[in-house]
Amino acid sequence: MSARKMIRHGEPASARRGEREASGMTPTRLGGLALMLSFALSVAGGLLHPVIEGEAHSLSSLARPEFPIAHFLVFLGGACLLFGLPALYARIALTTGILGLAGFTMYFLANATLVISFTGYDTFVAPVLAADPATSSLVAPGGAISGSTPFAVLEGVGGPVFMLGLLLLGVAVFHSRVLPRWSGMLMAAAPVLLLLPVPETPVLTGLLIELPRGLAVAAIGYALFTRRREKTSAASLPTGPEPVRPGVPAA
Repeated sequence: MSARKMIRHGEPASARRGEREASGMTPTRLGGLALMLSFALSVAGGLLHPVIEGEAHSLSSLARPEFPIAHFLVFLGGACLLFGLPALYARIALTTGILGLAGFTMYFLANATLVISFTGYDTFVAPVLAADPATSSLVAPGGAISGSTPFAVLEGVGGPVFMLGLLLLGVAVFHSRVLPRWSGMLMAAAPVLLLLPVPETPVLTGLLIELPRGLAVAAIGYALFTRRREKTSAASLPTGPEPVRPGVPAA
C-alpha cells in the first residue's frame, strides 16, 4: 500500500465525505448559486426597465423594445429565487420556528404567483396588446388588465403577502444567527423602501425595487454557497496529537 493510500485510509470518513461535498454541487450550494443568479438577473432587469414621462407601464413604455427584455430578466430572476429559497429556509429552519416558516411560505407563494405571473404577462402579453390599436385599450395604467377581477384580486392580496413575507423572513434570518445578520436587516427593510413615494424615474425605480432585497438574497446565497468549503477547511486544521493506533509506532 502506498503512503498516499495509507494516509487516506487513516482519515476519518466524515473528513473524506466533507471533502467530496466541498468539491461538488450539493443542494445547499446549488440553492446559494441560484440566489446569487437571481440577484444579478433581477437587478439587470430593473436597470433596463424603461420609464417614459414618469410612467413605467404606460403605452409608450410598453412599446419600447427593452420593456419585454427587462421583464424577462426579472422573470428569470424570480424563477432562480424560487429554486434557491428552500435552501435558505433549510439553513434557518431549526433556529427560527414558526416565524421562519411563515416568512418563507408567504414570500415563496407570493413570488410563485404574483411575481411570476406579472412578469410573465409583462414579458409575453402586455407589449403585444399595447402594440395593436385594436387591443391597446385592454392595457390599463400600471400594466394591469382592464376589467380583470382575478388579476385585481391577485394584485390586491399578493402585494401585502409579498411584503409581509419578506419582512418576516428578514427578521427570521436576523435572529437565526447562522446567516449574515445584516442581510436579514436589509431584507426586512426592503418592503418599507417599496412604500416610499418616490417618482418613477429610469434606473432609480428599478434599483429601489430590486437592489435592497436582491443584495440581501445575494449575500445569503454567497453564505450558502461557501459554507461547506469553509466548514471542511476548518475541520482539516490540526486539533492535537493523533491517538496512537494499535500496531502503529508513535512518531
